[in-house]
Amino acid sequence: MTQASGSEPLVGDGVLRAAATTTVLTAAGCGVAALLMEGDPAVSTGTNPMWLGCLAVVAAAGLTVAWARPRNAIGWLLLLCVLLQTLSLVTSSYAQIQYASGHPRAGSFLVASIAEWAWFPSLVLPVAVLPSLYPTGRTETRVRRILVWAGVIGIVGFCAEMALVLGPSDLVEGLHLPYTAPAWLGTVLVVSSAALLFVAVVGGLVGAFVRMLRARAPERQQLLWLLAALVPYVAGYFGTIVQTELAYAFFGVAVAVGVLRYRLLDIHLVVRRALFYVPLIAVVALAVAAVSTAVARLSPSGPLPLLGAAAVVAVLVGPVSGWLRRTVDRFVLGDRADPLSAVGRVAAHGEASEDDALTSLLAALAEAVELPYAAVLDDKGKTLATVGLSTQPTEELELRAGGEHLGVLRHAPPVDGAGRRILVALAPHIATLLRTQRLAAEVEVQRRRVDVATHAERERIRSDLHDSLGPSLSGIALGLQAVDVALVGDEPTARGILRRAREEADAAVREVRRALDALGPAALDRQRLDEAVRQAADRLGFDGARGPTFSCDMKVRVLPPEVAEVAYRIIGEALHNVARHARASECAVSLVDREGHIHVSIRDDGVGIGADASRGMGMPSMRRRAHASGGTFAVLSRPETSGTVVDVDLPLGAPA
Repeated sequence: MTQASGSEPLVGDGVLRAAATTTVLTAAGCGVAALLMEGDPAVSTGTNPMWLGCLAVVAAAGLTVAWARPRNAIGWLLLLCVLLQTLSLVTSSYAQIQYASGHPRAGSFLVASIAEWAWFPSLVLPVAVLPSLYPTGRTETRVRRILVWAGVIGIVGFCAEMALVLGPSDLVEGLHLPYTAPAWLGTVLVVSSAALLFVAVVGGLVGAFVRMLRARAPERQQLLWLLAALVPYVAGYFGTIVQTELAYAFFGVAVAVGVLRYRLLDIHLVVRRALFYVPLIAVVALAVAAVSTAVARLSPSGPLPLLGAAAVVAVLVGPVSGWLRRTVDRFVLGDRADPLSAVGRVAAHGEASEDDALTSLLAALAEAVELPYAAVLDDKGKTLATVGLSTQPTEELELRAGGEHLGVLRHAPPVDGAGRRILVALAPHIATLLRTQRLAAEVEVQRRRVDVATHAERERIRSDLHDSLGPSLSGIALGLQAVDVALVGDEPTARGILRRAREEADAAVREVRRALDALGPAALDRQRLDEAVRQAADRLGFDGARGPTFSCDMKVRVLPPEVAEVAYRIIGEALHNVARHARASECAVSLVDREGHIHVSIRDDGVGIGADASRGMGMPSMRRRAHASGGTFAVLSRPETSGTVVDVDLPLGAPA
């Protein structure tokens, strides 16, 4: 086992466990020896078997803590208390026997001196030192460190006063000290030690109480165990010996449970009921006594005093019990006393968080439910956010949003009651945030793909224009320069140069159209296909003062982007031909869904297609686009009845 600093510990856990076992065996040996000497007539103090049994319970609790947490001082403190108490029992019995015989053996005076003070630390350590060390066994603040030292010094001062001033003559009759201590020494030791112990006890108990109010799970439950154990322990000082014994045993068990198994029993339920019913019964009893006494002065006989007291109790018990329950729940449970307010605070915290919203929301949830560990895992088991460390069995809660399984909320320890209600109420918030982050990640991935595709397309266009259009335009410029020279005296040569320049210009136009055809229409990025078609018709003059009337009828579902692009290109080329050549008065476009195909029809009532139509680029371009998409292209021209019909069938799954 390594320490938090990363350095190797000086003593291994195995050695510590062996030392704890040796301490228990030594204490057991002292207890057995004290019992064996119980029958001697010289032993006046005696050894109570019940007291030894309670010490055995505390020894078992201390050994359990020391074995499970060898580096936690709590277990060793319990073992030290047991060892000192049994040592006091056996030394006092032995000293009484030796001095009663009239011939004490060597060392009897030292044994009697130990018996005089050994019992005191075993009873005071649990209230003077242990609360400031509990539950980790460390003084985690400067104030708690000071309180521990105050308790230790105060105990040492009292032990010194008992050994030096009072002497073992208090236990062994006829024993005299070989020296006489000055009177002022006892006064100084008692006053200073009592002041230090008062500071240590009050400061430790108040500090534990304040820490309990501020702490989260599991420290809150552990401190509740400590406070629940200290109440009967402190009260045992003012009761009989049996009460002290039982309180001592209960203290040891409660401290061990608080350190190791603080969820073994529902301490919240025990404390809540005790704090609720005891004051409520006291209030009812006081109300009955006060009202009965007051009414009895007016009517000493008859049932009137009892009826008056019952009426007052009936009126007061409801409001008082409600206020008392809310107060106790707030005191014991903290934020979990009001699950709805906890849900509201956590939800508001999640909405206000900007950086790492999931971790922030999870931390607020863990604080509201007092969870020492919580984590969010996605549907593949990857941890997305975590709070605290898992040292206990965990429980999982499914996270769903929009009917989709998004992951689980894993937490420790398992919760029930109000904590479970808070978790169930807040799980949808975490699931929604998880789904939002997933969608945002997908959008980011698509955005990056678009950026990469845009960059690649820009580079392709630049390369095409540089490699093809640039040389063509340069050739045209050189040809025009040559024409300027050849116009004077060489007309045939000039005409030949002009013809070649025109061919270069036509080639450049074709290259520009090829580059533009490779680009997707920007109009479809911002609007639907029918809106883009109507906008294109407006630009060509349809429905204008001199243009033909235009109609567009689309009876199709949402088209795939590649199919919509092909249809838009073909319709745009057809409308361009109608505007330039048809001299039509009407033009109609329709799109119909035909079981896996889209039928596109462009009709006009113009003059039809002339014989030179095949020389242009419009018809071949439309036919090429339709065939490249896996569709069909047909043109029906009826000059005798006027009009042209362009029919195109495009499969929905066709590539662009």
